[in-house]
Amino acid sequence: MGRPNTRLLLACVTAQLLLGLAVRPVEAAIVRDVSLGEMTRSSERVLRGEVLTTRARYDAATRRIWTYVALEVHEVLAGSALVKGARMTIVTPGGEVGGYAQHVPGAPAFRAGEEVVVFCERTRAGLQAHTLAMGRFDIERGGPEPIARSVRRGLLVMPDARRAPRAATEFALPLVRLREIVRAEATR
Repeated sequence: MGRPNTRLLLACVTAQLLLGLAVRPVEAAIVRDVSLGEMTRSSERVLRGEVLTTRARYDAATRRIWTYVALEVHEVLAGSALVKGARMTIVTPGGEVGGYAQHVPGAPAFRAGEEVVVFCERTRAGLQAHTLAMGRFDIERGGPEPIARSVRRGLLVMPDARRAPRAATEFALPLVRLREIVRAEATR
């Protein structure tokens, strides 16, 4: 037997390494595409407020980590009325506890100090953002009027059962317009 071609061997190993680095698994949750109107009508509450704290806990019964988000309510856009300044807890799947992390693709992330609008649906775990990250909007106050921005990272939406999932579209609209849409849909 002859000696292996060193250049060919090196080229093959390099190609395998590059392909291995280039191909990464896609992490995304597939959800049904829902409109703002549908999300409003099926939400228990739609709240605008400031994130005060987040705290993750392990639930031994479900063997999952949940993050509990304390939200100071500034405004109730839909649902039962609350006193301004009331505190609500929103639960989101995933988090980190004692060095162990659980990541749930498409789950909304919250940080203290953020102003958000959250479409809340009741689940066994508590109030959660409707359809994962679809039910969360960031409020941006840098311009002449506040903007509500939908951040839908990690979500694929299925328009219907006959079509393939596609990346969820992120969009922005003035907060006043989001408020109008939600209030109109809540009274339908």
